[in-house]
Amino acid sequence: MTKKKNIKPESKNPNVNIKRKIGATTYMVTAHFNDKHKNDIATKIKKQFLKSMQKTTISHLTSFM
Repeated sequence: MTKKKNIKPESKNPNVNIKRKIGATTYMVTAHFNDKHKNDIATKIKKQFLKSMQKTTISHLTSFM
């Protein structure tokens, strides 16, 4: 697997290019990030975790009713 980073002059966040060969097929994937987004990845993970915990707690409590 090869990772390359391309940084655009107007962008703070780099694009991540991944090239991977599986069998006879070569896949090329480019990940890009929005500079204008308000939340970072840690905030997103924390929100997702809390949301998951709320759903688990609610379903756990309703199973006792």
